[in-house]
Amino acid sequence: MSHPLPTFTLAIEMDNLDKVSLDQFFQMLKRLESQTLSLDTADRVLLMNTEDISPQQLERLCKAFPWLEVINCGASLVYDAIKVRAAEHCESEVLVYADCDCIYEPQWLEEILRPFADPEVLVVVGECSTEITGPFTLALSMTRVFPRFSNETELGTARSYLFNNVAFRREALARVPFITDLPSERALCFIHAVEMRRQGITLVRNPRARSLHPNVKTVGQFFYGHFKRGLDTVCTASHFADPSGASYRSDSRWGKLVDRARQAMDEDPSRKWMMPLALPIVGFTLAIYAAGYAWGKLFIAPQVARSSGTSPQ
Repeated sequence: MSHPLPTFTLAIEMDNLDKVSLDQFFQMLKRLESQTLSLDTADRVLLMNTEDISPQQLERLCKAFPWLEVINCGASLVYDAIKVRAAEHCESEVLVYADCDCIYEPQWLEEILRPFADPEVLVVVGECSTEITGPFTLALSMTRVFPRFSNETELGTARSYLFNNVAFRREALARVPFITDLPSERALCFIHAVEMRRQGITLVRNPRARSLHPNVKTVGQFFYGHFKRGLDTVCTASHFADPSGASYRSDSRWGKLVDRARQAMDEDPSRKWMMPLALPIVGFTLAIYAAGYAWGKLFIAPQVARSSGTSPQ
């Protein structure tokens, strides 16, 4: 027996507006407005305002998109905390997360919700990837958290999720609540995914629910992004008291890097000429990551150990 789609709330963060222009965010909202599943079917569309734009600019956005409901978060909340705050404002059966810097394919909203027609489905994960336009973006595709699109069409399972393309039944968040005291900006989604799987919750992956994430555009974003990944790795390892990652990660980081390179070549064999130029950039990103990891061992691991009652690893 088929079931109707559940009621849902869509939450859009604004913390990433330092990575895109206001005009690009405007275009992102235009794409959401033209989804194959109308936003009129949403209970609410929450705009999590972190004061990254002026009140006048925010007013212009809300006039252009009257379906937005502004939730003021203040300027101090980090990315993960904004996502947690959005959950506190959801009374629908399902909460869908989107990010202000991503571009969502026209059928994305319909596809992220479609599996919930099965009342047993508690979490649906979409796919988010990046463009490869040259050696620099090829290197980023190998070292950042965004995998290549699978180009599959059938539902599968996921081991983790990204907050820019995921939906939860509130029942799932009640069973496995978000952790609110992590000393990290963006480690929550991976840790939460592991905890959900350990509690027997299946993360359903719908490869048709696709979004495109922008590549970094400034030197600051490049350095900070990879440095922060090192911090998040330490936060995750400290939380699970497992520096090796063997208990929560299915593959090695080196294996993931090689696999990403293979996938990029399979997508377009002409990219092979880029690889010799991309590899030095990969090495540089790994050095930045290592610096973040070392910093995290000094300052992040002790904080996690104190909050969890474990010894620093």
